[in-house]
Amino acid sequence: MTTSTDRPQPTSAVRTHVLSMLGFSVVALWLGAIASGPSLDRWAQRKSDGTPRAIASSVVAPAVVSARRSGLFALRERIGRLVFDEALPDFHEGDPPAISAAPERATPERPSRPRETSADGGTTATSDERRHDARRPLRVWVAGDSMAYNLGLQLERLARRSGVMRVALDAQPSTGLIDRGDVRWLDRLRTSLEQRRPHVFVLSFGANDADVLRHRGVVYGPGRPEWREGYRERARAVMELVGAQRPVYWLGMPVMRSPTYAQKISVMNEVFRDEAARVTGVRFVDTTARFAAPDGSYSAYLADASGQLKLVRMEDGIHYTPEGGRWLATHVFELLCERFIVGGRCQ
Repeated sequence: MTTSTDRPQPTSAVRTHVLSMLGFSVVALWLGAIASGPSLDRWAQRKSDGTPRAIASSVVAPAVVSARRSGLFALRERIGRLVFDEALPDFHEGDPPAISAAPERATPERPSRPRETSADGGTTATSDERRHDARRPLRVWVAGDSMAYNLGLQLERLARRSGVMRVALDAQPSTGLIDRGDVRWLDRLRTSLEQRRPHVFVLSFGANDADVLRHRGVVYGPGRPEWREGYRERARAVMELVGAQRPVYWLGMPVMRSPTYAQKISVMNEVFRDEAARVTGVRFVDTTARFAAPDGSYSAYLADASGQLKLVRMEDGIHYTPEGGRWLATHVFELLCERFIVGGRCQ
């Protein structure tokens, strides 16, 4: 009769091997979740309001935060752009019609007379612009760096509910108006104009541009007059390309937590504001006051209309949280509805 003491016992080497395999599996699963963090975040944000979205957001939050901090998502995006030839996103519903020999007029008519434009991008609309409805939805192209991400997701949710608007989001992390070799925004925006034919553009740049740039063969750092001039030329080139064919809403950058970084962002906002005032078809939307404390300083928490504090900025002191994205998206949505939707309202 075989006793328990006679049975073969797992050796230390076997136990170590099993534990190593389990540890490897856990690490692999975690890295996979991190690499898919933004996709998981998009899935969570598309859940219905209330408990379903709160639970989904809580579950994926660790992976989303880790994805942003580790840089794995930016690496994945670069590889994807190389493998898939920088494939453009598409509208969430109602693809644009195929381009024919005589395509439909996709751009709302712009009256020859000037119109008043407020600091937040608002304007006095004309009747010929307010011609989009559920039968002919307004196609909105949201593009830019990672600051456009939560804005675009929330604007897409508002558009889906309205039934009169379609949104495509082209947020490319670690990119900007200063070319870094993997994404050249002039080329990408030109392609989106030709292939997707949006009615209006919402653009957000600057988060990654507080860096050196080459201007007329010489490299300059932020703060130099030559840097400002070189950056102005880059912003103007994008505005003139898109603004000549479609209305553009150019979003300014919000106040930042780091004083040094905030100063650089302030210079970019001045460039954006000045150039938008000069280029036909471009409206500058100031976000500074909307995301600042009453004294104008940075604050991660801001009070909503009911007085409740909401977390609107991420831990890095730069990006919008989903709630912050919703705040900005609601404002942009109202501007678009007022100008382009029949009756000047989406609901």
